[in-house]
Amino acid sequence: GDQSHRTHHRLGVLYATTKDTTSAKKHFELAIESNPNDVALKNDYGVFCMSQGETDRAEALLKLVVQRQPKNAR
Repeated sequence: GDQSHRTHHRLGVLYATTKDTTSAKKHFELAIESNPNDVALKNDYGVFCMSQGETDRAEALLKLVVQRQPKNAR
């Protein structure tokens, strides 16, 4: 539910900062599965994917962020 997607989002961010990229990816994916419309989550996961060299995945996620919140586009 709503709470579990937030938990997975936080864990994804936490694991990314500790460089446990396998766990980070797993939790980001679980969070997106639970709540595919969370713009902040897609932004964080997009940045993470970019840092991992997964540019196609990152661009797809970040494009959705910009479409959802055009005022944030730079």
